[in-house]
Amino acid sequence: MIRSPFSHRSFDATCIAIGLVILLSGCGQNDSEIRPFATAATVIAPLTDSVLATGRVHTITSVDVSSQLSGRIDEVYVDLNDQVAEGDSLARLDPQRFQSRVEELTAALAIAEAELLSTGTDKLMIRVAQC
Repeated sequence: MIRSPFSHRSFDATCIAIGLVILLSGCGQNDSEIRPFATAATVIAPLTDSVLATGRVHTITSVDVSSQLSGRIDEVYVDLNDQVAEGDSLARLDPQRFQSRVEELTAALAIAEAELLSTGTDKLMIRVAQC
């Protein structure tokens, strides 16, 4: 039988010695010192809740907005996420295109009225149908 260089007795004695060293290493400290700590008086105050979070915000209600007329937007009266009510103006279209069309149709009306006075109703009906 092969014998180990360490016997069970010497192993047990070594473990006991290490244990005693660990236990006795804290005995030399002075426990009579008073360690300072902070104190504060109890007060009644309003509680403020705040949450710092990351994530996505989803809308409860989504509405598609469109115009009955098309054109270039001249001015926008609202910003993203502003609350609006029915009938509120959201934007203004550039009036130049519409003003030009009004002037064109006013001129056509003047021509038609002049033709009515000079020639009669038959030629006027043809002219109005062409507009």
